[in-house]
Amino acid sequence: MKAIKLFIIDFYNFLILKHYFLLFLLLSICMSTSFILSKNINYLILAIFFFSLTIILNYKNTLTIVLIFISINLIFVIYMFWFKQTDLTYLNNKTLISKVIDKKTNYAILQYKNIKFYINDFNNNFLLDQTVQISGVFNKLESNTSFYQFDFFNYLNKQFIDFELTNYKVEKISNGIRSNLFITNYFYTNKLASMFLFETIDRSTKLGELIKDLNLGFLVVISSYNISFFTKFFYKLNAKYKWTNVITYLFYLIVFLLSYLSNFSYASLRIVIFFIVSLYFKYFKKSSLLVFKRFITLLVCFAITPSFLTSSAVIFVIISFMFYYDQIFKNKFIDLIFRSLIFTFYFIPIQIFYFYSFSIVVQSLLIILRPLFSFLYFSIFIWVWFDHNYLTNLLIKLFEFIKTINFNFNIGYVDVSLLILVYLAILIIIKYNFKSILSWINLLVILLLSYLVSWLIKPSVFLVMLNVGNGNCFVFHDKFKNTTIINDCGVGKGFSKSLGYEFLKYFGINHVDLIIVSHNHADHYNGIDAIKKNIKVYETITYNNFLPFKTISNVNMYFFWNNLESENDKSLVYLFEYRNIRILFTGDVEKQAENLLVNNDYFKYVISLKPIDILQVPHHGSNTSSTDEFINLIKPKYGLISGNKRTYNFPRIQTLETLYKYNVKYFISQTDGNTFYNFLTDSFWFEK
Repeated sequence: MKAIKLFIIDFYNFLILKHYFLLFLLLSICMSTSFILSKNINYLILAIFFFSLTIILNYKNTLTIVLIFISINLIFVIYMFWFKQTDLTYLNNKTLISKVIDKKTNYAILQYKNIKFYINDFNNNFLLDQTVQISGVFNKLESNTSFYQFDFFNYLNKQFIDFELTNYKVEKISNGIRSNLFITNYFYTNKLASMFLFETIDRSTKLGELIKDLNLGFLVVISSYNISFFTKFFYKLNAKYKWTNVITYLFYLIVFLLSYLSNFSYASLRIVIFFIVSLYFKYFKKSSLLVFKRFITLLVCFAITPSFLTSSAVIFVIISFMFYYDQIFKNKFIDLIFRSLIFTFYFIPIQIFYFYSFSIVVQSLLIILRPLFSFLYFSIFIWVWFDHNYLTNLLIKLFEFIKTINFNFNIGYVDVSLLILVYLAILIIIKYNFKSILSWINLLVILLLSYLVSWLIKPSVFLVMLNVGNGNCFVFHDKFKNTTIINDCGVGKGFSKSLGYEFLKYFGINHVDLIIVSHNHADHYNGIDAIKKNIKVYETITYNNFLPFKTISNVNMYFFWNNLESENDKSLVYLFEYRNIRILFTGDVEKQAENLLVNNDYFKYVISLKPIDILQVPHHGSNTSSTDEFINLIKPKYGLISGNKRTYNFPRIQTLETLYKYNVKYFISQTDGNTFYNFLTDSFWFEK
């Protein structure tokens, strides 16, 4: 006990000495602003927790801490009320003189007075800084993404962009500084330069597709690493050749110009502010620790762009505060490599928390890739004048090689308390400057326990009907047997084709034993490629290669098929049987196929062996299916309807009346969301 007490006191003094109260203060501010925006009580709990740690570590400056906390939150509230809009119908079809304040590959953000709005720009009609006379109809942005997906509209909402301008008509466009003819000809039309400067990673190009697939988009934007790497290189040359201050300030000017062209992204703005803060201390000959300069820099950034406070990127920036490091190796080059390696793996826990997976190959290669892209970024004004196809092809070959050796491992969602525990263990390692073997063992144990706990809290044995609009995607998973079977994997109009894989990633699933495709309609199979691209799929069954009976890990499947003319009626029907639960999957069969099944003796025999618990209601609940005879024969307890009224008005009222008539309790994906069935408790739960 005495040893533990001494360690706690020693660790507490370390946190004070290294000013970690600044880290906790920044985290508390981010959590409190997120609570203000979302009203999620979890953010409030975290804000109180981190603020309490801040006071404990620096109680002598409580008043200053409180003033900083209140000031930044107040700025955020003012900013929110200034830009937040609830109704823009009064501006419908009125000509608005707006400015393009942000431009990405497929969309643009325009601002009219204190109103920011989103427009689709697949044809790339708009450029940054343009003044546009535009009219159209405003619609409130409504997300159709599920809890396990990246919510793009939520991302926009965090920037106080709540409306989209649709059916717009552009009356006049005037170019600004960053949309003049020179920049347009030499940067926008150069896809490689445009990707570096304007963060327009075009997935339709081979290079853009590879960068997106490998999740390496952060390499091609201006970042603190790119700047710091090149700054150190520049300062060494300056010290060796005794360059004047004019050259130094010229370097600052280049950095500012790059930041300006990249629209002062969060990373580039932070760099420019840090330069200004450093120059201030240098000019007035005031000494200050690097950590305080970083802290002031972030506070200024928060004040200029309060929306940054609620982004996930800010957590990566704040966590970097923890990375304290004394030189370990005498050889500076070896020490730099070690530092880069540690720094790269240092962010893996937070990466897993936000993205649910990681790649040990990509993370390791960042030691080489980061310096390479830093050099490319700062040499952009040279290679932009030459034929960039050669450079593009070299990068394509590099990324293709990385992709061949890459392997993503899906961890799934992790509770925030486990994340805090992991970084607490990392803090202990940092305290001993990475030299304590015991602290490394401690981290390894905590990582293993965190993974075990996160695995245990995930659902055990379940079937889920994913909310895919007018499509079909049902996933069965037994984590104890590591078995995954997917029935159809398609999405309807307006839903991401990668939705199925994103679900698997969120739940930490790394392979699929079997995919069964009922028939050859895109809304039942168009999500398969995204899964096969990322994880191993051992077997796929269609109506062209099925056998009457199949079993996988005690899951029994009985298949039935009629070779009818209609593709819907050709749907492969099968009975899924596991743990005394029976589920009938029917694809899009219609009345003709249902009648043949009702009169099929073998089908009737299999159905009669034990009652059907769950029916996948045929054809999204269309009135072309679910006849009285069919439902009366099956008599399911529950019906699952994957449908959406927006496109085809599914499910139809006639189908719902039939289900009600035979006492079938049904759930609809559009209204109930992702519908989960627990095999262990014979119960349902729902998540939007």
